[in-house]
Order: sequence, then structure tokens, then C-alpha cells
Amino acid sequence: MAQAQFGMIGLGVMGENLALNIEEHGFPVAVWNLEGEWVDRFIAKNPGKLLLFDLAGIETNPEQLLLGNVTVSSLSETLDHTAIWVGTELGDVLKITKEDAGFTVNSMNSYFPAFSKARIKILTITETTQDLVWVGTDGDGVYKFLTRPKTFYSILSGPPENGRLSHNIIRSIYEDESGTLYVGTRGGGLNIITPNSDRTKIINSRNGLSNDAVLSLNKDHHGNIWVGLDGEGKRGHRSEASSPGQRAPRRDSRRVAGTAPTIA
Repeated sequence: MAQAQFGMIGLGVMGENLALNIEEHGFPVAVWNLEGEWVDRFIAKNPGKLLLFDLAGIETNPEQLLLGNVTVSSLSETLDHTAIWVGTELGDVLKITKEDAGFTVNSMNSYFPAFSKARIKILTITETTQDLVWVGTDGDGVYKFLTRPKTFYSILSGPPENGRLSHNIIRSIYEDESGTLYVGTRGGGLNIITPNSDRTKIINSRNGLSNDAVLSLNKDHHGNIWVGLDGEGKRGHRSEASSPGQRAPRRDSRRVAGTAPTIA
């Protein structure tokens, strides 16, 4: 979704109408008001929109999708790259698919009832295998969903020796080919949960990271898991799925701005 190109301070009659006029002409706009309830009321009165840009024709007007009275807090592709997962601040889960006549927005709340009923803010959605979705929340841990049978279980914070997480606010999730789950938290570092293990491995500022806010996770072709931190660049971690003896080469921290040597 595009970054706001205009900002509106003050949501009186003139400010509200001007913000709507700018948005109707295809320009994303951010709004602010001293009384926060005015912003909530403005969002509630005006249906949420998602702007989809075609990078091949970036100067053309974006496709506008009406989402209703929601605030988008998470966007990610499906595993087969044919649709988009949308998470919202009030726990709604939407799936956007491309049709011949345009885009279709489908509510997925029946597959994810825990969020929409409890109004749990969604920070990240990751689809790892067909019909398997991991959802990270703002304060309620990470959930694993099997979408076809509509079953799920959650992992909350608690003792790592019991397979629990170090923090309940989840910012990023990655699952490798062995089924090992990497969970990036806002204040508890990186959590690693391996199949058939009852203990969670924690990597944080006390044993390798420069801070405990892990915002993004990805894997390179050498088997390293790259960890994006809040304001402190990124670190490399060797994937639990890497075979013994296939250690990835260490990266020179001077070659990639903000990086540090690979964590052993």
C-alpha cells in the first residue's frame, strides 16, 4: 500500500472535506487531530480503501478496493502468489483475489474466528504450506491455522523449556523446509521452535542480537536466516535446516550496511 503523499492536521469540517477530496483524486492522505476520537470517528464514517499499484505503470491511478470500516495492519502474498492476505487492527482477516473483471475481497473471519471475535490486532500473516497459515498478533502471541478443516492452536509467552514464546507481540514469522518456526517478537528477540522439541530456543540481546525487536525474517540461498532489527540493521543466523558441514560463508559486515557477522 502506498505511503501517504499528503497530511491533514485538524479534522474540522474543512479539514475532513479536504482530506476526502484529496483521497478521491487517487492520492493517499494521512490525518491527525488533537482529539484522537475525531480520527476514529473519521475512519468509521469513511470506508477503508486499499490502493493497488501496477509497478509497470506507476504513474497511472491505482486500483481502489473498498474494504469497509477497517484499518489495515498487515499485508502479505499467498504461497502461490495469486492472492493477498489482509490483516486489520480489529482482527478481521481478508483475502484479495484477482478475477477477470478486477479484484474480489473475501472475508476469511470464519476461518480465523479467534481474532474477529476478540478484536485482536494482526501484525503479520505468513502462509507456509497449502492450507497452513501463521498469524502474529499484537499481544496475543502467534497462531497456527489449518484453513481447510478450520482448526488452530496458539503459542503464547511463557517458559521456553515448555515450548513457549519470550514475548506476546509478534512482528515476523518464517518457517523453513524442515518445519522449524522462526518467530520475531517486538521485545523478546528471535524465538526458534523446532519440530519434535519441547523447548524454544531464544536469541536476544544477551546472546547475539543488538536489540530485541525483530521486525522481519527471510532466508538466503546459503541457508542463512536474515534478521531485520528495529533501528540496528540486520543479523544473519544459520538455518536449523542446514546440514552439518554445509556452513554458509560468513559475510563481511562492511559490505552490507548495518550488518554484523553471522551468528554461529
